[in-house]
Order: sequence, then structure tokens, then C-alpha cells
Amino acid sequence: MASHLLSQFPQDEQDDFSAVCQKYGRAVSEFEAVDEAQYPGGGRVGPIGRQMTVALRGKSSVALYDGGRGSAWIADFENDLESGSFD
Repeated sequence: MASHLLSQFPQDEQDDFSAVCQKYGRAVSEFEAVDEAQYPGGGRVGPIGRQMTVALRGKSSVALYDGGRGSAWIADFENDLESGSFD
């Protein structure tokens, strides 16, 4: 399984993540965002999933998001910021 840091995400995702952070008065550096590719098991053929993990650095706040094709993980992250999940 391959993992990537936010700095390795597609540029549009990096920009969207940054914009959401800025909208709520937060800095990107407050968070650690990592994705992990999830390949079908047992030698099966199928879509590769993607799980996003976002953690507030120095705190116990962690959220997992579906980052697969057609997902809206950044919108889900924004909802969590708005609801105070990362306070």
C-alpha cells in the first residue's frame, strides 16, 4: 500500500485543503494529511480505494475520509472543521 503526504497530493487537492483551512482561520501546517491507496485483496481486479487521514498535530483529533474516485473528502474535512471536530 502506498502512502503520500499532503505535499504529494494532486495540486488541486492541496489548494482546496489550503483554502478550507484559511476559511476557518487555520494553517495547513496545523494538520498532517496522509492518504493510503487500498488495492483489492486476493489478487482481484477492481478499483483502487483511497483512505485519507487528517490529524491535528499535537492533539488526539484524527479523522478518516474516503478519498476514492468521486469522493468529497475535502468537503467532509470542511464539515468537521466547521463543527469543531479539530478544536
